[in-house]
Amino acid sequence: MKFKITGKKILQLILSIHVALALFDLRFLILPWIFILGNLWTLYTKPLGAQWVPADISKVRRMLEMANLKSGEVLYDLGSGDGRIVAEAAKRYKVEAIGVEIDWLRVLISRLKLEKLYRHAKIKHGNLFDAKIGDANVITMYLLPDTVDKLKSKFKKELKSGSRIVSLQFPIANWKPVKVDEKSKIFVYRI
Repeated sequence: MKFKITGKKILQLILSIHVALALFDLRFLILPWIFILGNLWTLYTKPLGAQWVPADISKVRRMLEMANLKSGEVLYDLGSGDGRIVAEAAKRYKVEAIGVEIDWLRVLISRLKLEKLYRHAKIKHGNLFDAKIGDANVITMYLLPDTVDKLKSKFKKELKSGSRIVSLQFPIANWKPVKVDEKSKIFVYRI
């Protein structure tokens, strides 16, 4: 079989190469903007409490284990992000798990993710400083130290005696934890 090179085939090859290179160039023109816009989106929530940084699932599980959750309890995750703490608490411990998140895009993503757990899990769109948390047995959070400090008076005022607060990464200043996991940087407090 003889392969015949025609002007039309050469033109098609050149056109295909040109399209492939254009797509390759577009990828390098578009991807940096997607990255920049994604980071700007994340930064907009920082002044409201913390920019979103997903917690490692092994640390989430350790947080919930240290909280000593019992069936029938209520957990609030302040600044719930993509809802991973809420999902784990509802699935593993069968508690009512409520996330409070100000970023409407993350609220939407979380709600879609939690659709199967709707009885035990929900995400509320709102500011964590305005959330009503009085019925909580456990509060979980992965927030910046300034935000945690601002929440101390809310915790004292709204939480009932015996409620537990579990903080990932940052301790609550001037409060003595009842449990600490130094390796995972998890701190548990009791009201």
